[in-house]
Amino acid sequence: MMCVFQISKELLKGYNKKARINNFNRYVNTSCSKEGINKKEKNEYILSLDEALYLSKEMGIKTTTEIQKIIMRSPPFSADTSPFVIENFLSIVNKQKDSLEINRIDEKIRELKMEDEEEKEKKKEAFLNSTETSECANKLSESIINKILTENFNKKRGKTFIHNNMEWLEESEGIGTNKRSCAYVYIKRGTGVIKINNQEDLYIRWPYFYNRMDVVEPFYLTKTACVYDVFIKLKGGGISGQSKAARLAIGRALVNACPYIYDELKEHDILYEDMRQKFPKMPGRKKSRAMKQWSKR
Repeated sequence: MMCVFQISKELLKGYNKKARINNFNRYVNTSCSKEGINKKEKNEYILSLDEALYLSKEMGIKTTTEIQKIIMRSPPFSADTSPFVIENFLSIVNKQKDSLEINRIDEKIRELKMEDEEEKEKKKEAFLNSTETSECANKLSESIINKILTENFNKKRGKTFIHNNMEWLEESEGIGTNKRSCAYVYIKRGTGVIKINNQEDLYIRWPYFYNRMDVVEPFYLTKTACVYDVFIKLKGGGISGQSKAARLAIGRALVNACPYIYDELKEHDILYEDMRQKFPKMPGRKKSRAMKQWSKR
């Protein structure tokens, strides 16, 4: 039984070889000899799935339809080999391209090496020159810094005086807002003169006593009454809104003149900015909130 099984196995092998040769002759020219076919069968190498995927990725192929189109449109490369074998297709087409690419890569590597050598030489020269010029550069930088400090230094900041054991600036300024009004205040060391918009006095601008107290309160709290002359510019709003805006601006100007009084002014809410605004009129109403009388009938 074993002998019969071996004989049948060998017969099947021979039959498979003949079938392969017949299928191979379909795609190969008739000029090819049988000896060449037998050699090709011995040297034939079947690609694995990973190798085939790698080759397709290198060629930029992502789908089976793309590679089928490339194979079907390509001409036969020689009389002895089949264009439908992927190994021959890739090796024969890319021989010339690979040689050209290798030459280009070699040239680029040489150019990069030359550039690296030139850069190293330049760095060495620059390092040698830098050690010589470092002393001169330090001297120049010091002189430039001194010039910048003298040009950009705030000269007004240097004008100070001592009052209540604290240092105060002779000149300062501040801005304040309240409701629809805005105030700009400029204080200067003087005798306590207050001018509004370069013309009006305090009692003319604010006839009510409580409005005047709003303006003068920061000076009473910091004990700087009759120490500064005050020049106020007002715009927008009404009498009470302008007085509160001026109060905030004076408080900020005093804090700029002497930062040590910040806590004292903050306790009395002088530096508090009221951001509330008038609610706009709504359509269909008399005012922002008031509505017309509604009648049921």
